[in-house]
Amino acid sequence: MIKIKDRIPNIDALNLELDLALENNLTAFVKATSETRQSLVSTRWLVGISVLFLMLSSSALFLLIQAAMVVMLFFIIALFVLTQMWFTQEKNFAQAMSTAMTPVLSSLFDISFKHTKSSEHDEETKSLLSESNLLTAENIDITSDDMYHTLSEASLSFREIIATQRVQQGENHTNTVVFKGILVVADTKYYVGETYISTDGDRSGFAHKTFWSNLFSSSEIKETILEANDFEADLHVASNNPTAAREILTPNFMIDLHDWWKEHKSNMRIVFKDKRMLMLLPESTIVTSHYTTSTKPIRIKKYLLSLAKPIWRSLYLIEDVRR
Repeated sequence: MIKIKDRIPNIDALNLELDLALENNLTAFVKATSETRQSLVSTRWLVGISVLFLMLSSSALFLLIQAAMVVMLFFIIALFVLTQMWFTQEKNFAQAMSTAMTPVLSSLFDISFKHTKSSEHDEETKSLLSESNLLTAENIDITSDDMYHTLSEASLSFREIIATQRVQQGENHTNTVVFKGILVVADTKYYVGETYISTDGDRSGFAHKTFWSNLFSSSEIKETILEANDFEADLHVASNNPTAAREILTPNFMIDLHDWWKEHKSNMRIVFKDKRMLMLLPESTIVTSHYTTSTKPIRIKKYLLSLAKPIWRSLYLIEDVRR
């Protein structure tokens, strides 16, 4: 199999490959989402019309007419029923869209993907995050969305998540988004111990809680010095097995990871534990719980690209450590 790095070497190549994959799968994509799309669009129109008539019937002029009260009551009931239908159809359409995306992503990356809805992996995802020690702040709430995973022997999954922190401010509290992107979970070759990587500016941790000092104080994990000045200027490495850390952080891996950092300048974290790699890869374009009802290829492509781009960059790093 040709490596992703050779087949899709840059973002321009990704756009071209996505155009081709979408062209080959567009008819099936639109057909698979046609019924739920039409139902959702129709309900949106009915809700809008109901709101309009409700506003008209509540005007002073209409209130002079006794029948207007009956009309108002009718449209209030209709609006309630239609709103419930809207929420249900939103969920159904989101499920149809995510399922229809699967063959497009499979064609794009030449990997057999399967889609799993959030309710079927939510607990597992939260457990993986807890065990990974990648999010250590208190009062963190994890909201998971779609998961796309491979059917091959070597497990690989991409899970859309949003992490928010509840911050108390006197008698009030606010919920602040501390991470939005994908959790990547991949089987790798066996590495003894634990090795952590994050952006150098992220030593204080997501949500302003000390990350590295917690690791250092509770275990044998120590900062690992590498002979890569450019890499260490922006990224930070700690491990309880420096030998394994240096085996993981090959020149190719460091270059690919550093290229991602230079492009995004966002906080990211990776941990290697035994034969598993877990990575929190931020991506602001991820559109969790949102989608497009358009059938225009340019709109569908924009939606697909929000997930395809972080998967593509992740596969670079995974290929480096699965060598």
